[in-house]
Amino acid sequence: MGVVFFLKKIRETFGVRDEMCIISDRHESISKAVEKIYPEAHHGICTYHLFNNVKARYRKAKGEIREHFFGAAKAYNIEQFEKHMKELDKVDPKIREYLKEVGLEKWTTIKSRNSRYSTMTSNFAESLNATNIAARELPITIMLEFLRSLVQKWSHANRERARATKTDMSKTAEEMLNENYIQSLHLTVSPANDNIYTVTKTITPFSVDLEKGTCCCNIFQIDRIPCAHAVAVIRKYNKNPLLYCTKYYMTETYINTYSHTVYPMTNKSTWNIPQEVKEVIVLPPESRTKSGRPKKKRFVAGHEKRSKNTCSVGK
Repeated sequence: MGVVFFLKKIRETFGVRDEMCIISDRHESISKAVEKIYPEAHHGICTYHLFNNVKARYRKAKGEIREHFFGAAKAYNIEQFEKHMKELDKVDPKIREYLKEVGLEKWTTIKSRNSRYSTMTSNFAESLNATNIAARELPITIMLEFLRSLVQKWSHANRERARATKTDMSKTAEEMLNENYIQSLHLTVSPANDNIYTVTKTITPFSVDLEKGTCCCNIFQIDRIPCAHAVAVIRKYNKNPLLYCTKYYMTETYINTYSHTVYPMTNKSTWNIPQEVKEVIVLPPESRTKSGRPKKKRFVAGHEKRSKNTCSVGK
């Protein structure tokens, strides 16, 4: 019930966004809660947690699997995906069976229902968890004030960083586009019509559709930023590459994300509390208290619960 309560509050505050994607570990309670509260969202699995599960499950398998596991997870097309999966097959054929059972759409870029924008792990949540470990020992009101103060600090810092960005896009997006520009310099472009072009380097042709924002390499439509083949077309015909990038990369969006102020908490003696608020009785969410001492550490090296629905690190 705790996860359901949390997601209900997230939905009330955050709402539902286009192509929303929620990344978590494989804990069954999270999966059920997302399915119930956010049926519109795509629920993806953190590749770091899944990789640790694979290592623990097949620890007797010989060979290095990290490169090929993450290669398969980040592959932009079926050819790349199969190349890495075949290498995993050489280590242990059961790895493919296990990953299929998890659901390819949950941990791979190529099969994902919504774009993950290269967000393959739950690092954001893990960073927040690591920050508030000490605060969990505090009384609830003091803990909430600690979190409010932390969000205030982070929001201001990110707002200043966004305002200091002098380019049209964020630094990461600019670097991606510049790298694609360099790769496009040796490509040849042949038009089919005003929007569709054939782009070649040696003998391998790539088809680019600028109107639809697609390329047969799949990078254009997955990253939502022109790939090297699309940039070659844009460069040749003197088009503006920013027109073919998603708004989420733009500096304006970056600034607007942190436009709201997280106000400081004033002294309690100055509060003007309406009577109807005073009369509200706040009850804790319905939940069952687990037996034993609560865990303070999220990471347990080399340990995995023997359950297909439980992640080895980060519950």
